[in-house]
Amino acid sequence: MITTNQITGFYQGKTRDYRGQRPQSNPIRLTSTTFNTDALINNLPRIGLDIRNVSSSTASYTIYNSIGEGGMGRVHRAISEGKLYALKVPLPESKKEQKKEGIMGIITAGHPNLLRVVDMGQQDGEPFVVSELLEGQDIRQLMTDGYKFSLPIARKIIVEVAGALQHLHDVGVVHRDIKPENIVVEIEKNAVGEIKLKRLTLIDFGLVVVMTESKNEKGIVRGTKGYMSPEQTYNDPLDERSDIFALGIVLLELMTGINPFIKKSHIETLINIREKEVPPELVAPLPQPLQKIILKMLAKNKEDRYQDCNQVIADLEKIA
Repeated sequence: MITTNQITGFYQGKTRDYRGQRPQSNPIRLTSTTFNTDALINNLPRIGLDIRNVSSSTASYTIYNSIGEGGMGRVHRAISEGKLYALKVPLPESKKEQKKEGIMGIITAGHPNLLRVVDMGQQDGEPFVVSELLEGQDIRQLMTDGYKFSLPIARKIIVEVAGALQHLHDVGVVHRDIKPENIVVEIEKNAVGEIKLKRLTLIDFGLVVVMTESKNEKGIVRGTKGYMSPEQTYNDPLDERSDIFALGIVLLELMTGINPFIKKSHIETLINIREKEVPPELVAPLPQPLQKIILKMLAKNKEDRYQDCNQVIADLEKIA
């Protein structure tokens, strides 16, 4: 039986292209484990969920290749009983955050726009999380490839992400890491290159936090440079309006290709988020109703923003 340390070591070798690698001959055996967060469990009945219905089971997964690595962990393609999955092994510094994804598997179940977490476990004390294996690209990849988002496509993306966030907020949690990289879309193109959005999935719950526990310990600010709300940069308590601010940045970036807050240094970026308003010339080419939505989502004072994602959806659906 191999350990997760051995798995991680296998992918940290000199070879960077793993598509030609043969699958590991020894499967990983895991025992599913449920991690308990009292404040979160207390909120589950609000949407009719009961954590006690989660069963413990034993499964085996065979690692095939590495899909990628982010700030929270390394993701591998794995197979169990003939089905493909994504298996994430957390980086050492993110193991505590990674454990949250087990409970998130309960919360996200049944919502079409949230990543479906199907299992989690420990191997020799090392946690890992198993989720559905998504097809498609994240929004950042499409931006990098030069794709220009039309208003109907951008609106559909934001409406679906906002719906997923409303589901999380109704349970009492904040995603805390809304950005293009965490929005995966499956698209199809017609003969003239126009795209249709087949499916959208919001991913990565490693930074999710219960609203009543949203202030980080030891004053550590957690989030992604350029996509935090002003209150997040101060390590203040967070609620749904923090995610709305980040989603506003994504909407602005979809429509203009620019995130006006990002600078080379982290400090400059934080100052911009706290103090810099959206340049009028950046939003001027956009329809007036869309300008108002973006600016309201990006209000520095959370009391001036939309108060929940349903309000965002309602205004976006009014735009012709």
